[in-house]
Amino acid sequence: MADDNTPLTGPKAKTWRAKPPAQNPQGPPRTMPNIKFMPGVTKIKGPGAPPLDSATRKTCKIIQSTGKGNLDDPYITWSSKTPLNNDVTKSCEEAVRLVAKKCGMTYAVIRKGPHDKMCQHDQDGRRKTVTFNSGAVKPTLKQSDWHVTIAMGKTLNECYVQGHIFVVNEEGGVKWSLMDDPATQRLYKEDGVEAEAIELWLMPRTFLATEKETAAK
Repeated sequence: MADDNTPLTGPKAKTWRAKPPAQNPQGPPRTMPNIKFMPGVTKIKGPGAPPLDSATRKTCKIIQSTGKGNLDDPYITWSSKTPLNNDVTKSCEEAVRLVAKKCGMTYAVIRKGPHDKMCQHDQDGRRKTVTFNSGAVKPTLKQSDWHVTIAMGKTLNECYVQGHIFVVNEEGGVKWSLMDDPATQRLYKEDGVEAEAIELWLMPRTFLATEKETAAK
């Protein structure tokens, strides 16, 4: 009998991928946001939306928080288990706080600490998945530079942007900081795309402000 964690192969695999089982908790492949947020350039509006737990698709649960929730000291929260090393936790929070201040956000949620794998997407932006004999559907991962997955905005329920900040390791794995020269520090780059340390996209229910609205502010 095949292991439940063994990917399906052959004609049956193609059938399952074309029509995922009804019990698949993830539903159809999710698409990658396509409107990029440029700190200091892009002006946005809208009610925003809460970041969702990747497994349950419900609003992330907050585990730990620091900060005052203003532009000088943004509120930094964790929705994933914090690293066991306190120095790693603090350095991640400082890197995210720096990015939140650059973006003019007063709230940020760390959805996942430093990791070097990223979901793969097809040319239409749909997340690639693999189906297992158990019926479980999981995303296909690819190697990437070390990064922290975040969402930012005003509150947990009013997040306007989401994405990755790319970090470098310091002091033998104890501390992390935001890349200051991604052109040379990033090893896994897309052809024809400029490497950046901050890659953010608009959340659902968030829109680009018109030139008139931007000028009025």
